[in-house]
Amino acid sequence: MNGTILDYDAQRGGVLRGADGRRYAFAAGEWKSATPPAAGTAVDFEPDGESARGLYAVQVPAAPPAPPAPAAVAGPGAFLAGRPGLPLAALLLIACFLPFLTLGPLSANLFNLVGVASSAGPLMPRLNMETGLWLFHGLYVVPLFALVLIVQEWRGRAGPWLRIGTGLVGLLAPIAITLGARAMFTTAPAPTGLRALVRRGLRSLSEHVGLDMPQPHLGIGWIAIALISLALIGVGIALRPRAEPGPRRA
Repeated sequence: MNGTILDYDAQRGGVLRGADGRRYAFAAGEWKSATPPAAGTAVDFEPDGESARGLYAVQVPAAPPAPPAPAAVAGPGAFLAGRPGLPLAALLLIACFLPFLTLGPLSANLFNLVGVASSAGPLMPRLNMETGLWLFHGLYVVPLFALVLIVQEWRGRAGPWLRIGTGLVGLLAPIAITLGARAMFTTAPAPTGLRALVRRGLRSLSEHVGLDMPQPHLGIGWIAIALISLALIGVGIALRPRAEPGPRRA
């Protein structure tokens, strides 16, 4: 019969519980295995009334190890969950290629604004645009910040302040640079001779026919850059770590 030792003492012997639920006493001399008996040891024995004889330790087979749990595969959602600024930074970079300003039939993005503005000079003969045209090169700071944010987000090192800073650059830099360049434009010298006569004729014709000089308008690129920049600022503020409250003073 099989059983389990409940208690054992080298002088008094021990007590075990058999598989039938009864308790059996055994003497130390009835232990037949090489290893000493101990409480909790599974045994095989021969019942003899209320005594147990010929006890042997039984090796309980170990339970097979549980198969390892399959590793969770991180999907795109888990990747982007820790990089909330990555899709916004990518959209900001794409928006830099969209029409930023339109002037009559012409439209320009952040990368060709200087060339398009130079071509638009004849459409605005009253302005000398060369004096402030170079300032438009500063608009490259917007795609530069967007590219830096993409790299840092991909590496998992972008913090909330980088997102907020990129949003502020995309929101304020186009306004400041455009207004600064416009303020540096000077009035073109008044034409003389035949050119003056032609200009006066065109001005008179425009007054009668209703022709207007083309005015610059915001393009969809500028609007998209502003909206995406606001979203980056919102994400940076919402995910900014909060300082833990310090211990209260008595």
